[in-house]
Amino acid sequence: MSRGAWGDRLLTKKDRDPENFRRAAARLAPQTDVRVLPTGERSVVTRVDAD
Repeated sequence: MSRGAWGDRLLTKKDRDPENFRRAAARLAPQTDVRVLPTGERSVVTRVDAD
């Protein structure tokens, strides 16, 4: 996850370990599926309409 040079510095406090982000997301939003992709792998986000 990247928010550009400034966002990365302010939001992640120079912590480059994606596992910390995954743990925080699991704690704050346990219903959210978090996947950490290898560098360079593209993610595809699909929209699922609620019934």
